[in-house]
Amino acid sequence: MNFIGFVFPEWLIFLILVAGAYLCSMAFVFVFEKVMEFITRKTTTKLDDILLEHSRGPLRIICFFGFLYAFFISYFPGIMLLGKTIHEVMTLIMILAVSHLAAALVNGFLQFYFVEAGSDSRIKSKVKLSKDVYPILKWLLALVIYIAAFFIFFNRLGIDLTPLLAIPTILSLGVGLALQDTMKNFFAGLYLLSNKPVKVGDLISLNNETSEIKGFVEEINWRTSKIKNLNGNYMIIPNDMVSNSIIINFSSVENPLKTSKISIGVAYGSDVSQVIDLMQKAVLSVEKKSKDLLIDLSFQPTVNFTDFGDSALKFTLIFKHKNLFSGQVETAVREEIFGLFNKNKIEIPYPIQTIKLEKS
Repeated sequence: MNFIGFVFPEWLIFLILVAGAYLCSMAFVFVFEKVMEFITRKTTTKLDDILLEHSRGPLRIICFFGFLYAFFISYFPGIMLLGKTIHEVMTLIMILAVSHLAAALVNGFLQFYFVEAGSDSRIKSKVKLSKDVYPILKWLLALVIYIAAFFIFFNRLGIDLTPLLAIPTILSLGVGLALQDTMKNFFAGLYLLSNKPVKVGDLISLNNETSEIKGFVEEINWRTSKIKNLNGNYMIIPNDMVSNSIIINFSSVENPLKTSKISIGVAYGSDVSQVIDLMQKAVLSVEKKSKDLLIDLSFQPTVNFTDFGDSALKFTLIFKHKNLFSGQVETAVREEIFGLFNKNKIEIPYPIQTIKLEKS
């Protein structure tokens, strides 16, 4: 390049072109984003805003290399990089950049439909998958896009990766059997997280109402579900077992009731049947005395004799109500239980230990 009689060295021209491509790409993206922001402000959906936000980075990359390619073919039309023409090199770069843009746009769509759509009443009813699935699905789709770009990239280089496609088939013959249960639980976990037959906090029972697997759902992850039974113990259940069972959900959406649990210990020597009867009567009494507490008797109050404690027999009362705050109704029931126990001389003991010494 000759400028007023001064000849620039090629390396300096190279740096000038790179800097020029960067400045031009930044200016172009700035104008493009301002125009798009003006357009998206006119719309009522958040989708276009999210897509624009996710595409900012990939668009800068594409624009930079696009301007760089245009400048290079003008000043260095015959330049070779790593044995490839400038056209071939830019094609390879664009394959990777466009795949990055595609992954970003897919991420934007998923974020909108799984995270943002819940606040949009027009499409809320159409969103059947839970936003809990969003991280897994985002990762899987991005992986598919990048793998496809990987194969196209190396195919352009003249490297045939087709034999690699046989590796998963070969591995699946041996590894597939070993991971069979893991994969079943993984896809069962996706089903539980997406269709939500149960969710965290639900009181469920598997196969029948008196099943040993009965309790409150504490956690659902990709392989197992954690259920806290009525005795307070945790059960780790494989997702495949949960999804293939008849699920009785006492906290279903169709019956939007809240479940309350009250645990209490009484002295050894107490009449177990009487204790159970008094705890159930306490719920019925509160329901009669205060209609404002909205205790629902369609679900029969249940009392479970849960454990032999160090100093007390332990019981758990379970009942349902429609109150916004559970504490109010639970306080009323506890007061009623305390009154009935005092009236019937049922002792609630202090924690004690009895030590017996034998004469030697």
